Amino acid sequence: AEAVMMFADYNITWMHTGGKARERVGNFDPAVFPYTYIRCRDGHTFMAAYNDEAFESLMEIIGRPELVRDPRFSTPGSRVRLTNERALLSILEEWSGNLTADEILRAVEEHTSRKSGPGAAVVTGRVNRPLETLAEAHWTERGCFHRAEDPAYGKLLLAAPPWKLRARTVRLLRE
Repeated sequence: AEAVMMFADYNITWMHTGGKARERVGNFDPAVFPYTYIRCRDGHTFMAAYNDEAFESLMEIIGRPELVRDPRFSTPGSRVRLTNERALLSILEEWSGNLTADEILRAVEEHTSRKSGPGAAVVTGRVNRPLETLAEAHWTERGCFHRAEDPAYGKLLLAAPPWKLRARTVRLLRE
């Protein structure tokens, strides 16, 4: 339970300081936007621009540099208003809808490779489907899975425990 609680991140602080739970808003984030999944021709990709310079780079990448001056998007605070997030998502998906995730990645890498500092902080990455994720070799190499034989179901792929222990004696520390 403690491991899962760590993923609640700033939502705990949000609820404590605000005195109420956040409403469900899907992939929209009250702290930074864009920081979301966008549709593309072959599925979805993640897209983030954490600061004003990165947002300006992203608008250049999608061919809409004028949006940097649009009052709905000109400041981090204006970009995280839910209505503005929805509008910006629609604009991003107009651009991404005819591109594959790899084409989006190449466009971002090409643009940000000419930048330095905060303007290079545009982040993107293809969202794998579950079977694609399981097929990636690094998960097995890191010991994230355990293969088992079950009499009723045959060969099973199971999630291994997240902790990794070496063959050392565990010592208990006492006060």
